[in-house]
Amino acid sequence: MLTVGAWSALLLGLLAAPAASQKKDSLHVRLRLPPLAQQGEAINITCDYQLRPSDQLYSVQWYKEGEEFYHYMPGTRQKKQTFNVPGIDVDLAASDARTVRLRSVYLSTSGQFRCEVSLEAPSFDTFYDFGDMIVVVQPRQGPQIHGLQNSYQVGERLRLNCTLAGSKPAAALNWYINEEKATPVQLVEHAPVRGADGLETVTLGLDTPVLSQHVHHGRVNVNCTASVANAYWESRIESASVHVAQKLAVLESTDMRNSARGLRWAYASWSVPLLLLSYLTWMR
Repeated sequence: MLTVGAWSALLLGLLAAPAASQKKDSLHVRLRLPPLAQQGEAINITCDYQLRPSDQLYSVQWYKEGEEFYHYMPGTRQKKQTFNVPGIDVDLAASDARTVRLRSVYLSTSGQFRCEVSLEAPSFDTFYDFGDMIVVVQPRQGPQIHGLQNSYQVGERLRLNCTLAGSKPAAALNWYINEEKATPVQLVEHAPVRGADGLETVTLGLDTPVLSQHVHHGRVNVNCTASVANAYWESRIESASVHVAQKLAVLESTDMRNSARGLRWAYASWSVPLLLLSYLTWMR
């Protein structure tokens, strides 16, 4: 009697055998579309395929999230036809059996696309490929830094926020102090906020003391960088003065007082023995 494992192996073998045979003789289809597109941009989505000598094309169909929005059927009177799908605006005159052109893309255009190539009788085989596209919306202005004072003392804390508003997808923010990237313990994370228009606003906080190594020529520089996917990058640099003279004066004054105390203690410690020694010498 076959065990459960043996039955599973046998079943998988039976299922895999036809698939391998079909793959060997199948029509190769490849969907080409940009992984990232700017909102408002016109794009082409191409379905690449090469018919074999015995093949006769029945149709090429394009789908977004499972909904058909365009097809090409050479054997019909109306070879090209479009269908209403949210976020899809087909330029019918510029589309054909391999490429569909979208006049403009929107946030709602983002998603998974699929193209299917179907053959005529007797096989009626269908082959397909799919891919994803994200529509990027760039922010209207760069990252903004909030909370920076005009001046600091060494030891005071930098408590800042960097915000980038109105992007899609949400921006990735980073902080730098004098070109040195801030560590995770110096950062304050905030959850992204999505507006009614679907755009994201992100904020990243910085909370760290001003150290002496942060001071260059009497100032500390902070830099916030923002990137949206691989389509946008911008930075914002601001600086504040750091007063170290007063701090040093306090330290120097403290050192002088400590030195004076040390001298007085040394004098008091040695004065009595010296007087005693002088007295004994006189008595002799």
